[in-house]
Amino acid sequence: MMAQTLAGFLYIGWTCDENHKASDKSLQFTSAPAGPGGNGGGGEAPAIDPSALSSLSPGYQARLYRIECCNGHLLIRSWDPSVLGKINYAVCNPATDELAAVPDPPAQGATCTSARLALDPSRRSYRIFDFQSDLVPMSVRSPAVWIYSSETGAWAYRECGWANGDGVTLRDKSSGVYHRGRLHLCPVEPVIASVDRDGRRWITTPKPSDPGDDGFLGGPPAGHIGVSRGRVQFLNTPEYNHLKMCVWERDTGRWVPKHSIDLRELLVTWDHQLGLNCRVLGIHPDRGVVYFLQGERSKLVSCDMERGDQGSVICEFGYDNYPPYVLYTPSFARSFEG
Repeated sequence: MMAQTLAGFLYIGWTCDENHKASDKSLQFTSAPAGPGGNGGGGEAPAIDPSALSSLSPGYQARLYRIECCNGHLLIRSWDPSVLGKINYAVCNPATDELAAVPDPPAQGATCTSARLALDPSRRSYRIFDFQSDLVPMSVRSPAVWIYSSETGAWAYRECGWANGDGVTLRDKSSGVYHRGRLHLCPVEPVIASVDRDGRRWITTPKPSDPGDDGFLGGPPAGHIGVSRGRVQFLNTPEYNHLKMCVWERDTGRWVPKHSIDLRELLVTWDHQLGLNCRVLGIHPDRGVVYFLQGERSKLVSCDMERGDQGSVICEFGYDNYPPYVLYTPSFARSFEG
């Protein structure tokens, strides 16, 4: 089967009535055009029409809460229609229109700080990580996790082994990527936190830094982690350094500088109190391209670091949607064999 490239972006949007009041939510898709400007890849990947997915009925989509993506599959969290405040889990492959329901985790509600999918394309099984709060008021530190295995159909409890047993600070908006059997996460702390798919080996590595990284918004930002061309990459993001964004690549156990972007030349807006009004959405899986969300109307901007362009506007998401906007590369292999 031919390898797939980036098709576009999936996100949750909603429709508005004649009084501009938000009503039903639904899964939305925006294509990433191929070539310069869009940098979707060498040849257009097939578009996805979420409204045509029989596995995701309009009633189901109306209850959507949050989505994450891993190797062409979505981890979907939705509101339970019968229990107020309860979240249901499911895993979906939009390319094959498959949906696998997941039993409720033992802990529910506010105890979950972040949830992640770990799905290896070479295996027809997956894990779900449901990171737990330490229950301290206003804290999002995660000293423990529930891990679901599609092979056993059960959740297993693990204490996080990072930083001498202390939890790291994870939020839903924290970036993360599953690569070669390990889940890599970007907590607020100045480390990359990694764990294998069964929660048995826990590793932290210092985040790389640039002399200009000042964290000018107060406190150390989390940064962004992703995978491009088969290697883990870290970006210091505009919250670190409002003049230059650097990209490092993990190579033989060390971080190697790969690219830098002069943010003053990028197609972004400037706020005199908050600095650059943009944030990183992700890294192209096959090219040296970074995607940003820019401005109040959420313009999608691509920046080709290898071509040295100043940013190209792909589209404008507008106001009737909310993050995350996940990069989507389709997987046409049949999924979910236990």
